Amino acid sequence: MNEHDLHIGMRHVWGGEQPFGFNLADAGYHTYIIGKTGSGKTTLLRNLILQLIQQGHGVGLIDPHGDLAEDLLLHIPPQRAEQTVYFHPGDLDHPIGLSRARQSAEGCPKGERSEATSRSDREPPEPGRPTIPDTGCALAGARGVSE
Repeated sequence: MNEHDLHIGMRHVWGGEQPFGFNLADAGYHTYIIGKTGSGKTTLLRNLILQLIQQGHGVGLIDPHGDLAEDLLLHIPPQRAEQTVYFHPGDLDHPIGLSRARQSAEGCPKGERSEATSRSDREPPEPGRPTIPDTGCALAGARGVSE
């Protein structure tokens, strides 16, 4: 393992121990973590996320309970504080407006907006390719989105 890998722990091998984890390139793929209550799933996620942050990578977290997100906020390095956004949907005192369609409409040429939506209706997707390649343009072409 090198310094850019994500370390999980140590494994016992003949003659000692070796670091165990996975290659950072593999972290870009889905990871499924399962286990009983109290078996360490949240601790594992916390440690992996902190390693990514310390290595300078961006991280997105959706935490339905909020405990992990709040814990991670306490461990953000000072040099990364300006790059940190914490969004709590239940915080009515500090709401954040999210409009993917509005953002997409600004960067998508008018003709491509409706083309992206209609193309997905008439052409089957190629295997392994997204059904709607530019979801932003498709959203911008959706009925009811103002220009």
